[in-house]
Amino acid sequence: MIDIHLSDEHKDLLNDLYLRTRKTLDDLPYTEEFERLHSSFLNRTGLNLDRHALWLAIVGIRKSGRLVRKKRKPTDPIENDLNVSK
Repeated sequence: MIDIHLSDEHKDLLNDLYLRTRKTLDDLPYTEEFERLHSSFLNRTGLNLDRHALWLAIVGIRKSGRLVRKKRKPTDPIENDLNVSK
């Protein structure tokens, strides 16, 4: 596994950029939102991380407990029906 070493400032920026996305971490790969996050991170830091390395960095930040966990929003009509209070 690739070991990504980012400064605390870079980790904070990555967390901030992630919070601006609407998707949970598991839903983020291969989306336009991930592409925007990747581009923004590279533009702001000047680092040269490929998408895979950036993904591993985000996962590492989550495993360390520094990444805010988002709750999934139900998209399935059945799930919506199950979550409705009666």
